[in-house]
Amino acid sequence: MGLGMQEMEGGEAPTALEDLGEHQQPIWETEDWYGLLLWCVEGIGSARYRLLVERLGGARQAVSAGPQECARLLGTPWLFDNFQRSWPVESCQEQLVGQLEKGQITVLKLGWHRFPALLQALGEPEWLFVRGDPAALQLPLAAIVGTRAARMEGIRWAQRVVGWCVQRGWHTVSGGALGVDGAVHRATIDRKATTVVVMPAGLLHLAPRSQRSLFEAVVDHGGCLVSEHPPCRTPRSQLFVRRNRLISGLAAFTVVIRAPLHSGALITAAWARRQERPVYAVPGSPEDLTTLGCLEVIRSGGHLIASAEDLPRRWESVGRVESTPAAKGDTEEPRLAELPIGKEQRALMEILRSGPCSLEELVAELGKDLGTITTAVTQLVLWGHIRQIGPALYSAAGCSRRYPRSP
Repeated sequence: MGLGMQEMEGGEAPTALEDLGEHQQPIWETEDWYGLLLWCVEGIGSARYRLLVERLGGARQAVSAGPQECARLLGTPWLFDNFQRSWPVESCQEQLVGQLEKGQITVLKLGWHRFPALLQALGEPEWLFVRGDPAALQLPLAAIVGTRAARMEGIRWAQRVVGWCVQRGWHTVSGGALGVDGAVHRATIDRKATTVVVMPAGLLHLAPRSQRSLFEAVVDHGGCLVSEHPPCRTPRSQLFVRRNRLISGLAAFTVVIRAPLHSGALITAAWARRQERPVYAVPGSPEDLTTLGCLEVIRSGGHLIASAEDLPRRWESVGRVESTPAAKGDTEEPRLAELPIGKEQRALMEILRSGPCSLEELVAELGKDLGTITTAVTQLVLWGHIRQIGPALYSAAGCSRRYPRSP
């Protein structure tokens, strides 16, 4: 699992697995190994993982229970096919080890001392897969994001803001996409600082492919590529949305360089606000569509950035990043039971209060057809209980800023 095979063969434990090194039995006989196998099942995220472990008495018991029983316990019969297709069998053990070795991938578990501190404070995801130096995840990071369709003026702003961040003691994290993200990673490397790329899929399926030379440069210069997905998980649209919460979650603050309305960069900013991290934006002309999202961030309470002095220094407080997931705020929301809505709308609201979801994710989560979900969503938008924050992407209106669960 990060894995330097010495641990499996009984030799000295690799640094990334020092916590597992306390075990006397081979790695594949430990509870953590079964936890990793369970995490690799398609359709299991932090919330479902914890529920199965709690109800069945451990990850080993959950894996032994099988896909049908686990789907039943979770109340998600529609996920049985996904579970059955990816459920760990005896051959999965060698397959997974082979994938980790092929990709030179380190595995980190929530609770281990090398797990990123800022994600540790938020309480998820349960596992991370890292290519490169995991120590990069412990550096003081600033998330800098923006549109793929950035003009040269936007690229120059990305380079300028990276310079300011490095000058004030920060390294960077972004999504590795074309446009602003790529400019951020390259500018960070040029300034001899460290940068982290959060991937939307497994680390054996780097996306976009056109950025592979950049990804190699990130690793070669002391940074890393990180994903919450097992190595062979392929890219799909909903995974691009979900990875935005990790970009903001790894950082002390988020800066939006250029972004149109309803863009992925604004989703990252929304996650940062939920995580109680400061959000900054570079202003621009209202006539430029790629700056409208930045103006919206500022109008919604984000900080305007026009010089290095607008950014915090590394040693300055930048928000309550030490707060834990179930922080205060539950009393700030009306109880779902008190809302005058139907059963389907209530179930949908419960999901959206945990974080933004696409229509596709809502269909999968609730096991209803697209027409039913679309009707329920439209009603909730009209009633003001939820709002649209992107193309076919919705979140609860006025929900507390706690960290959302994963499915």
